[in-house]
Amino acid sequence: MKNLHRNTLHEPLTSQGQDSRFTLGSIDLPGIDEPDFQALFRQLPGVFIAIRPDFVIVAASDDMRRKTLTWREDIIGRSFFDVLPDNPSVTPGASRRMEASFCRVLADGAPHSLRLVRHDIQDRLSGNEGWIERFWTAINRPVIDNETGEVVYVLCEARDVTRIVHLSLWLDPTIPLGREMERSVRRVRSDVSSDPSQLARVRERIAGEMALTGARPETLVNELKALLGSSDSRLYGCAGEWVAETGVYVAYHRKGCHVAPRVRYFAEGTLFPGCESCSNDVLYRMSHTLSD
Repeated sequence: MKNLHRNTLHEPLTSQGQDSRFTLGSIDLPGIDEPDFQALFRQLPGVFIAIRPDFVIVAASDDMRRKTLTWREDIIGRSFFDVLPDNPSVTPGASRRMEASFCRVLADGAPHSLRLVRHDIQDRLSGNEGWIERFWTAINRPVIDNETGEVVYVLCEARDVTRIVHLSLWLDPTIPLGREMERSVRRVRSDVSSDPSQLARVRERIAGEMALTGARPETLVNELKALLGSSDSRLYGCAGEWVAETGVYVAYHRKGCHVAPRVRYFAEGTLFPGCESCSNDVLYRMSHTLSD
């Protein structure tokens, strides 16, 4: 989904003098026998989880554990899909989509994005083991062993966009937001569900929130505008990723690159190209679709 995920891995990290056997895009990861993912997580805030090709979890950021109500000692060494299973009361699909994305990264050696996926989490704190509704965007990236050229891990970066989804479903479609934000809201509504019962549940939930807090509709509209307009909410594609939607994109190159930034048209199913100067360290953000 456009404009819902900040790409946090476009700034190169240093290995601080350590040998770098592993790379993540243009980033050298410290570590000789295995990557030091915790060093990466200390420099980058966000929801990160690293898995082996057999989907076993080898590292997780603190933000990931907070968002999923898990403890590191309970998840390291276990399958991603055992730790984060599908909600049995929801139509299956989240785990299947995540597995397909992981497999694509392992096969292609290139990043792959998930535009929007509902993947509920278990309430492990209240004692009733209930489920909490969560919507995410995710970018899965390969970690390459430079000695063999093989993909040895997949690093998943996720962003919780549940609030954006709920406000987009609640919003009166006639309220003006501006062309770009209105397109994002339409995409949310089409991607999530056409189920009238879900729409009714979301509106009931937000109506209860407004009654409890005294918030007015315009307050929630402004909150949605702020969320969609925040730089933290922008979805960027990376060089080497597949284009998910045909349109006109702005390319952001490294500082000082003579071609940065520039606007180009890309068709769905093609690859975002790299740059002779920046290699694959190029980000792409949609400017507009051809229908705009």
